[in-house]
Amino acid sequence: MEELVKYFEALEARIAALEAKQQDLQDKLIAVGEHVAAMVKTIEEVKQVQPAAPSSDKEALLAQRLTILAERVEALENGLAAEPMVMPEPEPIAAEPEPMIEPEPLPIVEAEPEPEEVVKPEPEPEPIVEPEKKEEPVVAEPAQPQQTSLFGQAVSNIRQAISLGDRFLFQRELFAQNGEKMQKALDDIDKLASFDEAVAYIDKHFQWDKESSTYELFINILHRRFN
Repeated sequence: MEELVKYFEALEARIAALEAKQQDLQDKLIAVGEHVAAMVKTIEEVKQVQPAAPSSDKEALLAQRLTILAERVEALENGLAAEPMVMPEPEPIAAEPEPMIEPEPLPIVEAEPEPEEVVKPEPEPEPIVEPEKKEEPVVAEPAQPQQTSLFGQAVSNIRQAISLGDRFLFQRELFAQNGEKMQKALDDIDKLASFDEAVAYIDKHFQWDKESSTYELFINILHRRFN
C-alpha cells in the first residue's frame, strides 16, 4: 500500500512538471506573436517614413524583415522541439498479501429464559350505587296582573310614561322650550292625589290649547298616572 502511495505522488509531481512546461510553451508562443506584431508594425513605419521609395527597395526591405522573422520563429520551434515530454514509467506494483483466514466463531449458546411470574389481578371494587334523587316539581308562582286602563298601562309617576320623543314635544309645544319649568310641573303633578286635581293644576298655571293633539297626549299620560 505504501508503494502505491509513493508511485501516485511521483506521478502527480511529473504531471505538475509537464503542466509547467506547457505553460512555458504558451508563454513562448505569446512572445512569438508579439514579435510578429512588432515586425508588422516596423514594416508599416518604414512605409510611412519612405513613401516615395521605388518598389524594388520596398520589396527588398520587406524580404529582409520577413527573413529575420522566419529565422526567429524557426529558432523558437527548434528550441521547443528539443524539450520532449517524457511520461513516467509506472513502477511495478508489489503483490498483494495473502488474505488472512479468520477463525470460525464459536457457537453462541442462548440462555434459557427464566419463567415469568404470574401476577394475579386484584379484584375490582364493586361500584357504589347511590339512590336516585327525585326532583320535586317546581311550582311557578302566579304572575301578578299588571294594572291597565283604557288609556294604557298604569305608571307610578309621570316620567315613566313620557318617552324621549314626547319629552321634547311637550317641552316645545306646552312649556315654551323651558325645561326647568316642565320638570317642576311634572314633580308638582306627581304629588297630587287625583286626576281632577292634576287637571285643575294645569288650568291654573297654563293656558294650553285643549284641541291640540299634544294636549290630548299629555292628558292620556295623566289618566295612566292616576287611574
